[in-house]
Amino acid sequence: MATAHGIVILNEKPEKFSITARVVPDGDGHLYLKGRVTDEWPTTFGPVVAAINKISDLMELNMDCADIMLRLETPYNYPLAGGSYALAAGMAILASADKKIIPSSNCYTGCLDKDGLIKDVQDIHRKRRGAAGFGYRRLFLPKGQIDLFSTLIAQCPVGNLADAYGITFWNEK
Repeated sequence: MATAHGIVILNEKPEKFSITARVVPDGDGHLYLKGRVTDEWPTTFGPVVAAINKISDLMELNMDCADIMLRLETPYNYPLAGGSYALAAGMAILASADKKIIPSSNCYTGCLDKDGLIKDVQDIHRKRRGAAGFGYRRLFLPKGQIDLFSTLIAQCPVGNLADAYGITFWNEK
């Protein structure tokens, strides 16, 4: 299992969420979900699955028939909405399949497209302040949204899911 953390904006205020993934390689290709999501969730999660399939091939991880179990923990049991959770979901799934533990001091925000490219998110300034306020040490964010003048938190600008994964685990053998 692997857990990735992220930041959402609820009622104009940053809140943290987590996504825990467990991948069973010899499954039937099912997705199991525990937690609340909105009606738009299938639309925003589709690109996550496509990106995972593309990157897992490069990493030589067998995900063809894998069962993926996701547990979403959101503040006030609020349904997960929008696409900015996608980078955290992708990281949790890949790390679980690769049997890695994501540092709990990392926080992820970014939308994913089917090729694994990270797209901009809304309210990035609030998310940056929120991540720092919650005590995260590193915020992974779309590379076009870095604030060169912010000293609140270490920012890790990334352009795709593979880069985020590589930077997260760069010092591991």
